[in-house]
Amino acid sequence: AAHARLRDDPSFHGHVLPTFRADRYMDPSAAGWTIAIAELSEAAGTDAGNYAGLLEALRRRRAAFRAAGGTATDTGVLDAGSQPLTSADAERIHAAGLRSEVTAEDATAYRRNMLYRLA
Repeated sequence: AAHARLRDDPSFHGHVLPTFRADRYMDPSAAGWTIAIAELSEAAGTDAGNYAGLLEALRRRRAAFRAAGGTATDTGVLDAGSQPLTSADAERIHAAGLRSEVTAEDATAYRRNMLYRLA
């Protein structure tokens, strides 16, 4: 909505090209992660309360950015590790994150899995 308001502002003479960033959904140990997941669910119109739902919500939001003229994604990473998890492991870690019970090791594995999936 903020991009659309700026694009439609007659006093603005630049170009608005939104960039999709999914950083806040990558680390289930991060402060505010559960709030970010709830907000993503609302914005995407789907339940991101499990790992499969998170991936679907991210697909929907990326499609919305493309529809708004976005041509790029960007991700800030703590390291370049990108190792896929099985769906079962990703679901287990996602659930632990929602309960605020994720270990540091699992949070790193989940974050690296998300980088792999987003790439």
